[in-house]
Amino acid sequence: MHRAPTAGRYSRDDLVGKPEDGRYRELHRRWAPNVNGAFFVFFQAQAGFVTVFSSPFAFVAVDRGRVTPLAWIGVALALAAIAGEAIADRQLTAWRTDPANKSKTCRAGLCNLSRHPNYVFE
Repeated sequence: MHRAPTAGRYSRDDLVGKPEDGRYRELHRRWAPNVNGAFFVFFQAQAGFVTVFSSPFAFVAVDRGRVTPLAWIGVALALAAIAGEAIADRQLTAWRTDPANKSKTCRAGLCNLSRHPNYVFE
């Protein structure tokens, strides 16, 4: 829950008054002339993944059983993921504030292990 305002601020700061992300420009080029249809399929597939990956939370929400050791392992994993995501976000923010890194891809800290470490932890 704490992440939503931060993510919203980053999205606003990344989008307002700036050119379109190069990855999307490349998709526009690659998918021409059926750009709208291709993006529709692309985003619908993402929605499908969200549904699949969120289903464990639905199962937990309807479970009326007692809290098992496996549930506590899940809690520990969730806390570790939240901590890892926070660390990755702080490292990336610190990296972005250095003007020498403009137009470069971050390969420092947890970004050295994954292009999107916050996604890994989510």
